[in-house]
Amino acid sequence: MKILTSEDKFLRKKSKKVAKVDDSVRTLAKSMIETMYESNGIGLSAVQVGVLKQIIVIDNSGDPIVMINPLITKVSDEYVEMEEGCLSCPDIFKMISRPSSLSVKYRDLNGKPHFENYDGLIARIIQHEILHLYGELIV
Repeated sequence: MKILTSEDKFLRKKSKKVAKVDDSVRTLAKSMIETMYESNGIGLSAVQVGVLKQIIVIDNSGDPIVMINPLITKVSDEYVEMEEGCLSCPDIFKMISRPSSLSVKYRDLNGKPHFENYDGLIARIIQHEILHLYGELIV
C-alpha cells in the first residue's frame, strides 16, 4: 500500500465508521500492518493509505493492535510533551503536548468491543492515529 503524504488533500477528509467487521476489513487491517512495518512505523490509520474507514493499527511492542471505530472516552489531566513524527510527513518532527494516559473504546478484528486504558507511548500513538481519522496532521 502507498502511504499518502501531507500534500495530499485526501488526508484532510474525515473517515467513516465501519458498519460491519468482515473479511474486507480484516484484509485491509493486515495490509495496513504490513505497510506500517515496511515503513518502520509504529502506527498507521486507514486514511493514510487512501481509505476513509475508522481503522488504526499500532505496534510499539512487537504485538500489533487493530482498533476499529476507536473513540477516546477519557484523557488524563497530566500532559507530556514529546517529539513526534508521522509516516505521512516524512522528515518532519514536532514537539507535541498530549495527555499522558487515556481510555478508549473500539472493536477488534472479530467485532468484539473493547474498553481499555493506555498510558505512555502507546497512548500517544493512539491519539496521533485517531486524529488522522478526523483529517488532522501534525503539520
